[in-house]
Amino acid sequence: MYPKMTRQTLLEKLKGGDDNAWKEFYEAYRSLVWLKGQDYNLTDAEQQDLLSDVMSAFFTAQGNFTYDRSKGRFSWYFRKIISSCCIKIIKKRLPLESDGTTQLGDDGKKKDVISNVPEQENTADDDTWRALLLRQGLQEIKKTMDSRKVQCFLRCRLYEEEPEKVAKSLNISLATSYNYCNEVFKELRVVVKKLEHEYE
Repeated sequence: MYPKMTRQTLLEKLKGGDDNAWKEFYEAYRSLVWLKGQDYNLTDAEQQDLLSDVMSAFFTAQGNFTYDRSKGRFSWYFRKIISSCCIKIIKKRLPLESDGTTQLGDDGKKKDVISNVPEQENTADDDTWRALLLRQGLQEIKKTMDSRKVQCFLRCRLYEEEPEKVAKSLNISLATSYNYCNEVFKELRVVVKKLEHEYE
């Protein structure tokens, strides 16, 4: 679903303690939290903790948070909160030494406990963000477009089935299958662009 409020309005309402705004914020961003948790190989139980920790951390921080587009995208700021919470969860797995990053192994030597943390490059984060927007965009067009067109697009473009096979199984011509794919792709670009603008 498209957000009922713009991102800036949503963030302003969050600061005011609006319950509906919190509900919308949670629905809009929980998929991103989950995807980032998968990047860190968190267990299902840790994923649930992550969601709670991230929302709690943002709730605590948002009292001092002022939206200023000139200082960077909100999604970057929010992803830093998620990454920080992921690392804290990983550190909690085993008894740690005082610096919080190492522990003593069976051989008495120090071991890095966060060596499996993914590199925090903007490109990797952006790929995760784009995947989330694409998934949300697909959910949107499924509600508004002809199901056969969407099915044709998914099978040809996403699942990489042979267009001829897809056309035959849907009982349409090959040219029609290409038209369907192009039509859905164009609509998907529009929807993702809108979502990107709202939640960048």
